[in-house]
Amino acid sequence: MSTKQCQICNEQPVTVNYVRNGKTYYRKLCYYCIKKKKEEKQQAILLLKKSGYKKKTICDRCNFVSKTPDQIKIHFKDRNPYNVLSNNLRSYCVNCIIEVKNNPAADKQTILADF
Repeated sequence: MSTKQCQICNEQPVTVNYVRNGKTYYRKLCYYCIKKKKEEKQQAILLLKKSGYKKKTICDRCNFVSKTPDQIKIHFKDRNPYNVLSNNLRSYCVNCIIEVKNNPAADKQTILADF
């Protein structure tokens, strides 16, 4: 029986994720690729903290005032989480994040919140 290989490096074997009803389900990535992805994510978070950017409580796009911190997310204009220059960072509400991801041209427009 051949072991399944990692989808990224295609060298290391993957481990069993779980077994259900006698069928074995495997992970898609090997241990080393999973670890590498986690480290890259942590590096992006550390860069953001070092930049000193503070998430606002008001959406920069529609002026929505958030009641909880989870309603506002940090948006990277060039979609590169490693570019933490102040002109690349925006505080957008969750609705604006979804709209900009689905229609990148919508990032140029300013809209008014309907509340």
